[in-house]
Amino acid sequence: MRYHPPAGSALPNAPYVGKNIALQQQGSRIPPQVPEYVQREIVNVVELSGQVPTDDDLTQIARAIRLAGLQTFTDTSATPGYITVGSPLAVAGYAAGMPFSVTLNQDVTGPTLLNYNGLGPRVVVHNGGGALQRGDYRKGDIVELRYNATTNTLTMLTPVSEVLINAPIVKTIAGFNPDFKDCYEAIVWISRRRISNTGYVTFQHAAGVGNSKVVYSSDIRFNHADQSRVAFKGAPLNGSLPQPGALAYTGNAQANRVADTATNLNTMRGIFTTEISFVSGARFVVTGDIDVLQDVLFTSDGSGPVKTNIFQGYSSDNLVLESGNQNIRRIASFGAQQAGISTLRSETKIGEQVFCIGNGVFGANINGSMTVLGAASIASLSNGLHGFHIGGGLGCSDLASSQIYARGNPDTGVFVNGGSLLGSNNSVSRDNGGAGIQLVSCAIASPIGFNVSGNPRGLMVGRLSFADSQSVTGSATDTAFYAYNGGQIIRSGSSVSAPTQASPAAGTSGNGNAFIV
Repeated sequence: MRYHPPAGSALPNAPYVGKNIALQQQGSRIPPQVPEYVQREIVNVVELSGQVPTDDDLTQIARAIRLAGLQTFTDTSATPGYITVGSPLAVAGYAAGMPFSVTLNQDVTGPTLLNYNGLGPRVVVHNGGGALQRGDYRKGDIVELRYNATTNTLTMLTPVSEVLINAPIVKTIAGFNPDFKDCYEAIVWISRRRISNTGYVTFQHAAGVGNSKVVYSSDIRFNHADQSRVAFKGAPLNGSLPQPGALAYTGNAQANRVADTATNLNTMRGIFTTEISFVSGARFVVTGDIDVLQDVLFTSDGSGPVKTNIFQGYSSDNLVLESGNQNIRRIASFGAQQAGISTLRSETKIGEQVFCIGNGVFGANINGSMTVLGAASIASLSNGLHGFHIGGGLGCSDLASSQIYARGNPDTGVFVNGGSLLGSNNSVSRDNGGAGIQLVSCAIASPIGFNVSGNPRGLMVGRLSFADSQSVTGSATDTAFYAYNGGQIIRSGSSVSAPTQASPAAGTSGNGNAFIV
């Protein structure tokens, strides 16, 4: 109600005065609206708070004031992404800090609007401004919100419904009616949750290759405290992947590499059903653990910024694995400006076939530890410089079945730069433009059983590096074993043929105090 001055007063804001006989002052007359309107206002406050007015309780107004901030509105909307609430208390507009407590009428399926009393829809956001996502809240949840006048949004104060994931669940990405339209939404969703020891999250990316592939223009970054209980999978393959030796190879010159890459990419698109493609140097980055990454063909348009520190990884690699334990299987990476796969301070295990083909510099840039398990293989073909660059360690767990395979690279097949290499009797580094295997900068290698046929130099060791080349085989086109600048080679049971067997000659020092026995 408005202010009512004393009856007969000409001033709209005139005060009331009491009767004073000594001063011959008449008291103010009270207009009838005052007692009536005051009572009606009080009764309305009490009733609208859900109470029944009574003379037996003189604390009803205090209770109504307290209840006003806790009143729960019922969402009446049936439209996805829309919350509609109303109240008999009419207001002129949204006010800063205005509270809302709402019982939701449906699951949250993504970005959401709220309309109060027909004042117009306002976007509902999490603290920090992030949009609501599918699964954040469920039908029947009671949520608390406040109006933010600065951003003209409603801030959700209630934590998401599933703060802790206690059971295995599968969430779909992209495709028809997915849980998340892309990987970015999936990452935001999981960032608001934890996964218990009994929980597990599988992200299942939709199928689509070639013209139907999913394209990402900024990094996909997975980094979660409980990522050891997370899997990222593409759709099931259309068949078995080829063995590395069955891939197309016509030569290591640029024209041959381009043609072979196109042929091999076409082969992979016939088998992989999920292709994630990058533009503008975007990458798939896993920081920390991931239980499994599998069944994905990564491709790139080859663009993006260039970083020159090879021991920190390049800024335009397709797949980056860093600072954790990762298991990858049935992965292929094509066309990155720098490396197809890059690892940094990580322990990566190859469970089945992995391919790095037609990338700008290296097939794989390994600055962590990478182990090829069982009968698995990692193949690197037709890249721009080396097949493998190893600043960390690359090794085979099974000396009979595991396979490291490099072919058709214009420089070295396996380049070990201060790192270590452990081969197997099934490993191959052939038909590259430089050495089959080269060690520099105090690198150590035991390239057991490698076939180094078709390279100008089979094994090349320099700059204080050491190789125990047990059972290396093949036929080099120039020199079988070449040591320089303090490098040392032990040819334990090796049988590599070449016009020059060893330089320097076995048992003599040369090429800068290098030695071969």
